[in-house]
Amino acid sequence: MPSLSQDATSPPMHISTLSRLDAWALSLGCILGWGAYVMPGTTFLPMAGPAGTAMAMGLGCLLLLCIAINFAYMMERRPEGCGSAYSYTRLVLGQDFAFLCAWAIGMAYLSLIWANATAFTLIARHLCGSVVQWGPQYSILGYDVYFGEGLVSLTILVLFGLISAFGGRLVPRLQTVLVIVLLLAVTGCFSISFAKAGWQFSAFAPAFATGRPPVAQVLGIIGLIPWAFVGFESIAHSAGDFRFPVKKSLPIMVLAICTGAVVYIALTCLATLAVPDCFANWQEYVASLDHLNGTTGLATFNAAQNAIGDSGLILLGIAMLATLATSLLGFYRATARLISTLAKDGLLPQRLAVWQADGTPRAAVFAVMVLSAAVPFLGRITIAWITDISTICVSIAYLLTSACCWVLAQNNKQRHIMFTGAMGVCIAALAFIIPLVPNLWNSNTLTTESYLMLAAWSCSGLIAYHLAMWQGRQRHLGQSPLIWIVMLFLLFFAMGMWAKNVVYDAIDTANKEITHIHSIGLGVDKPKIPEKNQ
Repeated sequence: MPSLSQDATSPPMHISTLSRLDAWALSLGCILGWGAYVMPGTTFLPMAGPAGTAMAMGLGCLLLLCIAINFAYMMERRPEGCGSAYSYTRLVLGQDFAFLCAWAIGMAYLSLIWANATAFTLIARHLCGSVVQWGPQYSILGYDVYFGEGLVSLTILVLFGLISAFGGRLVPRLQTVLVIVLLLAVTGCFSISFAKAGWQFSAFAPAFATGRPPVAQVLGIIGLIPWAFVGFESIAHSAGDFRFPVKKSLPIMVLAICTGAVVYIALTCLATLAVPDCFANWQEYVASLDHLNGTTGLATFNAAQNAIGDSGLILLGIAMLATLATSLLGFYRATARLISTLAKDGLLPQRLAVWQADGTPRAAVFAVMVLSAAVPFLGRITIAWITDISTICVSIAYLLTSACCWVLAQNNKQRHIMFTGAMGVCIAALAFIIPLVPNLWNSNTLTTESYLMLAAWSCSGLIAYHLAMWQGRQRHLGQSPLIWIVMLFLLFFAMGMWAKNVVYDAIDTANKEITHIHSIGLGVDKPKIPEKNQ
């Protein structure tokens, strides 16, 4: 049993708990989350259709391959570390950039924990009606929040936090089982539905969405790839637990990315296979999703139920529950290990760096639970705004990791790694810029409220950075003014975009009201009363 010494602040090196299968399940479990079941109807099909989504996923896998190579290269050089991108950045670029990296990837991981925990109530609204909408009701930024939904989400967070804290070596086994269950369930739903459609690809028609050229549709989905695959790199936090050589981590991440892409494509195609009778095709159907309730409001669940019956609904429900569970367990693990590493380096209280004999940073897991306790009561829509900035946050971590890879490869004269490092920097930079700038990539940009969340994240990061320097916890902080420049740029840019959108929304609302008043004055809105003989 380790004592509160240097050994207690690092994972017990004799514990090797992850097999190749477990590592693959951990990576895939973090890739897939609630979005895999909701976004086919709300995002993928409206933007690009089934064919456009499949093409974008394939191209996205190739782009992510560069990032995966960079992580695998850095893992071989820091196989004992569990800080992932943060540890790599601290090693190569210094503590200032490492702080920025930790602040970014920590926010991304936390937001995905919150998003997947509250997704249980989102699905409950569609499948069970108002069963969790009880207790006091209040409004945040104009959106209704039910205390009952917040309590259910908090219960989910606590449950998976306790499993992560006390599950020990059983957690990786549990996650592997859940990943296999979700894959079997999704495969079963898609195969049966496709069989009932006659195994004809014409069942997915039309292949693309309307309104834009197919190339523009594919590019729009590619802009969402970093968000859709966040977490494939989570195994880097567990490199010290591998029961296999670290150099084998690259094929594991690549297989997880490809499997995730197949699941996204299968669920997107599934949503087109059983359109309700009142709609001519999937295009009319997904355009009306915002006005539909029950299972009809979730395209994937509606397709499973219409094609297979209640058994399909149950099967896909099991798949989604398993998906949410694997995502929560995976991100709890990665976030806790990041917090433990930060504590070991003096950026957080030292007690958070303590590891248990079973290889669990239990105090860090509890810290994640405490940080998450009040979030469910902010409402699902508020959490969605926070999640929107996760692409920006994780892109910073990918960019810094790729930059570290390029620096080390240059020192070692490894040209092929220099190429993937440079490509990774470019890809991550695009993923960072695309959501920020409207109409840049034929893709959805941040909402007005998400810009406000980005500004709050930047401001809180500046405060935390200043406090860390002021308290002297880390002597090497404050060496690079570029961190201040990046944070201040994001803060002022986000505030400017938020203010602009607020003004534009107010002008648009005023114009609509003026148009409505004029139409009433002209009698346009008055209904025409038919004559008796008509």
